[in-house]
Amino acid sequence: MADRHNMLIEGAAKTFDRGAVEARIAPVVRGQKVKRALGVQQILEWAFGRECVRIDTDPTSRLGGQGAVGFGMEYVLLQRQILGCRVDTSVGRSSPHEDAEIVAAIVENLPQTYGGLPMALRIAEYARAGTTPDWLPGARTRVVPKEWSENQFGVRASTAVAEVISYRHRGRMVKREVRCCPVTYTPSASQIAAARRGYLDWWGALHHIRHGLGLVRLSDIDVTDAMPPMEPWRRR
Repeated sequence: MADRHNMLIEGAAKTFDRGAVEARIAPVVRGQKVKRALGVQQILEWAFGRECVRIDTDPTSRLGGQGAVGFGMEYVLLQRQILGCRVDTSVGRSSPHEDAEIVAAIVENLPQTYGGLPMALRIAEYARAGTTPDWLPGARTRVVPKEWSENQFGVRASTAVAEVISYRHRGRMVKREVRCCPVTYTPSASQIAAARRGYLDWWGALHHIRHGLGLVRLSDIDVTDAMPPMEPWRRR
């Protein structure tokens, strides 16, 4: 094995730097397992999108009753340490990767301060779709008519009676309607603020999940500090 290792290095060193080649092929020659370095968003998309792991929403199993059996993060880690192998927690199907099961357990146990189970389900859905919450990029408040009407001349803004005035004309009283076009603001400032508040809530939950992933040992993944932008609407 040592002779093969030196031959590979000597042959490649004719063209490439010896140190760089040795560092690159060493894990392959020595049989070392190379982990993937992924950020929390990439890990979630891999776990829920590719591995199709799911969050347990059964209230009985979540409360420790006699319903469906739930396998939490602690159970998976303990059994892995005892058996030295992957634990199959599925019935009648191929189970997701053990790292994906751990990711799902961390997301499932998201504290209420970060949104609890509803936020966990949102995170899972965004991860499966490979998207992020809609923070209304490029949104600007505009003044538009409240209603539109259509006739033979086309589509026009609807009008409403603002008031009725009376005045004397050629010796008689005349009444006339004063009409206006009711308008609204869309999207409103409150709608934009709500969308961006929702994005920030999602980002805060991901930050907590990243911290949780850093406290466990994943077999195939190294968790990096990479995070999606906190306030993408501030980018220039």
